[in-house]
Amino acid sequence: MHRSPILSTILAVGLGSAAFAQRSVDADKLHLRFATFDPARTTLELPAHLTADKSNRLFVVQFDRAPDGDRRAALARLDAQIVSTLPANAFVVRMRPDRERLVRSIAGVRATLAYHPAFRLEPELITELATGDELPVRKYNIVVANKHLNKPGLIARIDAIGGRIDHEQPGSLLLEVSLDRAQLLQTSQMPEVLWIDRWTAPELDMDNARIQGGANYVETAGGYTGKGVNGHVYEGLEAGHQDFTNRPINVLSAGGADTHGHCTAGIVFGNGTSIAGARGMAPDAQPFFTQYGTVTSGYSRWQVVERLVKTHEVMFTTASWGGGRTRAYTSTSAATDDIIFDHDIVWTNSQSNAGNQDSRPEAWAKNIISIGGVAHRNNANPLDDSWQAGNGSTGPAADGRIKPDLCAYYDGILCSDRTGSAGYSSQNYYTSFGGTSGATPIVAGHNAIAIQMFTDGLFSPQRVKNGTRFQNKPHFTTLKALQIANAAQYSFTKTSTDNRREHCGWGFPDLKAMYDDRALHYVVDETDVLTQGTGMAYVINVPANRSQLKVSLSYADPAANPSATLTRINDLTLRLTAPNGTTHYWGNQGLTDGNYSVAGGDRDQRDTVENVFVQNPTPGPWTVSVMAYLVAQDSHVETTAVDADFGLVAVGGTFVSKRPITISVADAQPFGAGCPSGTNCQLCYSENWTQTSTNQTTNATAVAFFESRSATDPVCGVDLYCGARSGSLDLDVEIWDADNTTLEPKTRIQTARVKVSSVGAYSWRFAQPVTLPFYWIYVKDADKLILPVSTTGSQILHRELVNNKWSDWLFNTRWQYRVYCNKGSVVPTSSTAERPIIGARIHFDLDMTKAVNPAVFLLGASDKNWASLQLPWTYAPGCSLLVSGEIMLGLVSDASGKATVPLDIPNDKQLLGATAFQQFMVFDTRTPLGFISSNGIRLLVGEF
Repeated sequence: MHRSPILSTILAVGLGSAAFAQRSVDADKLHLRFATFDPARTTLELPAHLTADKSNRLFVVQFDRAPDGDRRAALARLDAQIVSTLPANAFVVRMRPDRERLVRSIAGVRATLAYHPAFRLEPELITELATGDELPVRKYNIVVANKHLNKPGLIARIDAIGGRIDHEQPGSLLLEVSLDRAQLLQTSQMPEVLWIDRWTAPELDMDNARIQGGANYVETAGGYTGKGVNGHVYEGLEAGHQDFTNRPINVLSAGGADTHGHCTAGIVFGNGTSIAGARGMAPDAQPFFTQYGTVTSGYSRWQVVERLVKTHEVMFTTASWGGGRTRAYTSTSAATDDIIFDHDIVWTNSQSNAGNQDSRPEAWAKNIISIGGVAHRNNANPLDDSWQAGNGSTGPAADGRIKPDLCAYYDGILCSDRTGSAGYSSQNYYTSFGGTSGATPIVAGHNAIAIQMFTDGLFSPQRVKNGTRFQNKPHFTTLKALQIANAAQYSFTKTSTDNRREHCGWGFPDLKAMYDDRALHYVVDETDVLTQGTGMAYVINVPANRSQLKVSLSYADPAANPSATLTRINDLTLRLTAPNGTTHYWGNQGLTDGNYSVAGGDRDQRDTVENVFVQNPTPGPWTVSVMAYLVAQDSHVETTAVDADFGLVAVGGTFVSKRPITISVADAQPFGAGCPSGTNCQLCYSENWTQTSTNQTTNATAVAFFESRSATDPVCGVDLYCGARSGSLDLDVEIWDADNTTLEPKTRIQTARVKVSSVGAYSWRFAQPVTLPFYWIYVKDADKLILPVSTTGSQILHRELVNNKWSDWLFNTRWQYRVYCNKGSVVPTSSTAERPIIGARIHFDLDMTKAVNPAVFLLGASDKNWASLQLPWTYAPGCSLLVSGEIMLGLVSDASGKATVPLDIPNDKQLLGATAFQQFMVFDTRTPLGFISSNGIRLLVGEF
């Protein structure tokens, strides 16, 4: 018998029992704002207005693992153009409908489906549209599928249906439009539209910082005051004010003064003329400004930043305002990422002042530096700083990313103010500026000084010897890593309630530490480029008695599709290896529970900033590895290849050497589903089962009864006492999942059909039992029925579908039905908390079986066939053999219904890239063939 290399090589397999380690079974799913579901196993039931029509040209293509160059090339050969990425392992592609069948035949494609309007609309709009009510003409942001090619065609289409173009947003991926309800639905079908959400108007976020952040220190030690650095405030200011040494230059706006903007500019650029204590962070830097409310007609923010960078050589920008607060990654978040990505500019933005996760959409961008706040009690002592004493907005982001990035003072900031009564005070300075509005320009001013030090060559050789500061400025990724690696953290633990990671980010900028440790910096300023499956290993020698080693990785990530719930596109990962060669620290591992990294664990798959902070590091050579696990979209646009670069800063040692490495990524992903143990489908509960009828009828096309009594026992059937209004009727009764927010029927899970004629008791039994915490019993063709309504009994919650619109909750009908369950049944699961790494052991955990139950462990080379048997092989309703069984081992579950199989992977590099498939079969005499099955696990052997 032919076996794969892994099956031929694995010799040591043992049996035992161990505690079950739960693993999230979601690797094969699409993670969308609309729903998280497995597109290969679930067909979404969508209302007509949210379903793609015949004109659709956008499709989702999901692969069985991370897509690589070969799979992108296969799509290109079929003229399927990649538009966007989606988690997990999916692209949105543009293609003709007749290409879908051909794309489905590409090796590794596990699912294709239309990119429906339901996927393109923010959830709040879907809820509004479901009511059927007219919507007011309202302003929306559209994320365009291809900002370089699609806008003219999309503008023409929207004009043709009577929509209004409010702003073309040149250069940006956004288009601002005003639409009514019908126009919104029509626009959501257009092939140039990736996402639509509601536009929101901009909203504001309202001499110790120089001491605490080290500005005074580095000015005295090195003369650093921001000279030669060009910076930008995206608000109006009083350009002729005495507190600006260099007159601020207006860029693409009317150039008026805003009191709020003047204060933020004073914090960055003020010279202290009005009052010495209000001296800003970088008084000798050159200020530029744009009054956001009076931007030159027709110009987008993307174009303003383009002018800043290309014409004025501006190196950083800051904004203490943003769109309406949200917890989601929105069109504005995506546009922010796109601007920073395209123009390589450092951008600080206020998180906001809500005291919770409600934040500016700009702050949720991946490429930005978002700023939180701590109350500083009017002193420069960080030991009494407190987030809790202020009200700064917090992280984490909705997808779990660590936010904010940095923090600064929230309260009592002394700064320049507009002249006389025009400002907040009657003087030329203000003593009480605050909020993250104040914290943000404090960090921006630190950025100015850090850029000046960097361009002087303090941390690495200049890019252009004796060149200008703009020629030698750090890429935004590198500056972000430089600030984070040197920031002063606030002490906290897992049980702390103040100054936690989600409150303060990576800490308060520390220019003193940056300057003092300048000889112990190693910097990679986007000079090393990686393709998927490659990496770089840097050896850093740490001297004796070093109190900490801090390494920060930051990489530019393309804008995400706001339809997705996970925003990271590419996956670059940081790992440090101690001098002993065996102790590993993964990026961000342990850093949400304390200030220093924890050895072991696994890679961070969500953040585009990764840090390893080691306390009292062992002296000697440390290996810093940056590994490209996934490069789904090109982020190093200087080459034609799909590749990625990064900023890396190591503080605490000296550079020894570097070398390229190849990584083989191990993976263990669940797939398929198990089936329940055999039990009789027996009565669980009934409602009003009197077998009497009121002969009630309805005009509703469907009715649905709400149930929440099947959290543990799978529902296998329903009885109704009903009849056909005339003749006979093939009646479908279904189980539907409920929307988590509205609780309306959302997705059909199971269906059964029975012929109904005269009034009587009828039974529906489902092919596969359903276990849900709450669900709907959905009766179709209700307008053709004598309804199952009893003459006596209690009233039951239900909803009615009329004109494709669900009614509100109704509680006025004595519905008559019985629900049947597989009482006491269980669905066996296979899981692993580890990956199949060569030279390591992986444990497969069987759970959810009967006590002391015989079972078989299967390990095979294929999930497509076993000899002549095609897989998956469905041997009973809902039960499938998913894998071939070249290796089979018997086992018995313990008293809790669990068992563990340890599998040793030989330390043989010939196994790298090998695949295998695992499943458990559990003996059950009450099923037709005497056994039931678990889900499967797809294995990819790797080195990491």
